[in-house]
Amino acid sequence: MPSEINNNIIEELPKRFELRKTKYLPERVKISPNITQSIIVKEHLSICFAPADSNIVDSVSEALISAYDIAKNWFGINYEVPIQLWIAPELIDMNYMLCNNCPNDLFCAPGKKNGYGIIAFQSPRTGKRNRIPERLKSLLGHEISHHMILDISGATNLAMTRRINNDLPMWLEEGICQIVQADLNPQYKVLFNQQIEANQIWYKQVDLWDDLSSCNDVPKAYLQGYRDACRIINEYGKDRIISLLKQNKNKTIDWGIYQNNI
Repeated sequence: MPSEINNNIIEELPKRFELRKTKYLPERVKISPNITQSIIVKEHLSICFAPADSNIVDSVSEALISAYDIAKNWFGINYEVPIQLWIAPELIDMNYMLCNNCPNDLFCAPGKKNGYGIIAFQSPRTGKRNRIPERLKSLLGHEISHHMILDISGATNLAMTRRINNDLPMWLEEGICQIVQADLNPQYKVLFNQQIEANQIWYKQVDLWDDLSSCNDVPKAYLQGYRDACRIINEYGKDRIISLLKQNKNKTIDWGIYQNNI
């Protein structure tokens, strides 16, 4: 019974949370035992879900296909990047899967499993903001973009080790993802630009190389990534960003040099 499964999840949560001390997110992510069903949307797209979410799978599938096709076109790739959605029926399932106390309506691209780039998010059935179709599609586009960026750039999933390994800076990755997100839902573009105008003090770019969630002001860190990625496109065009991603994969770029002059 679901209640018994939830009791088991509650009992296991302390052990799951302990993994944060020894394992990075891509290493510790694990599907919730409440998620027992799956469908193949396309050969490269699939969805895993709980029985309680059977009625919303069709609408999520439509949003997934649309967001994927738009993101793929944005990056100009001519091959498929396998994506699998994990729809968490309740917030507790997100906590279990990500080993953390998650906020409501969270979307996350925690890593790869069995060759698929995983996207975990709280069900639109229980997450109020995730019921908004435009929001659902745009945030799916954001998370899909993470997996496409990692494929193009060869960057590691271990975001906290980026600077040590002279790997793709997280401000650039998150900035690109937010650009795709804003293209899918222009309301975000208006909001981001308003927030940029209202901010006067910013981080040093070098401080945004690793996981932005470690910053004291996480929203500002993400906003700065968006601002700076937009500057690259405005000054050099989108091809410049794609070129930087490919250079990262070929190990022909020194981000220490390009950090403030790209």
